[in-house]
Amino acid sequence: MTSISKAIQSDVLANADRLNGRSHPLSDALPTLRQQIKQGMEACRNSTLALFNTVDYETFCQQAHPDFSPIGWHLGHIAYTESLWLLEHSAGLPPQFPPYRRLFAADSLPKTERVYLPDLAEVQAYLQTVRNAVFAYLETAPLDKQERLWRWLLQHESQHGETIALVLELIRSHESVVSGHESQVTSQDQLKTQNSKLKTQNSKLKTQNSKLKTLPPSPLPPSPFPALHSRRLLR
Repeated sequence: MTSISKAIQSDVLANADRLNGRSHPLSDALPTLRQQIKQGMEACRNSTLALFNTVDYETFCQQAHPDFSPIGWHLGHIAYTESLWLLEHSAGLPPQFPPYRRLFAADSLPKTERVYLPDLAEVQAYLQTVRNAVFAYLETAPLDKQERLWRWLLQHESQHGETIALVLELIRSHESVVSGHESQVTSQDQLKTQNSKLKTQNSKLKTQNSKLKTLPPSPLPPSPFPALHSRRLLR
């Protein structure tokens, strides 16, 4: 029997056992839907947090472009959205960190006012507190009714991770352009300094030449060699 046939047979047996209320050894080895969702959310979160490994507070709060919010706002918005849909609307729990609603809700502050953020450690603590409560709720959540919501939230974080990566690239590109401009300005300043030094040297040479023209006649006697003889010696 081929591996494909074995897989098909395993699926058929697993489905039959599931209908009969029994488990199948091969189906037990596969991750459950809850495990799949949890693993996917954990992997996505690790990728999101990795984007902030070398980020300082200035970059965390910077609005790199009028069309984008600061990357720190995106991080807090991820936690706020999970809390809103899973903990408040689905689990019926009270809001996590109520003051953050105005700061991280998509329909609250304009982008220009999203730059006044807590530091990275505080936002990460908010993120982790919400995630702990979300995973606790996942253990009993009715996934037959909520699967699409959980998968949508996973995609939501993934999309904001892409936006964070894009904004970081904009910031780095801008820093590179500024650095290049500063280097160009420095080179121009160096050229101006060199030109100034050359002008000073030329001025000194002109002064020296002027002094040479005004020197008294040489005290040395005339050359004992005839002019023709002198030209032969110089060849």
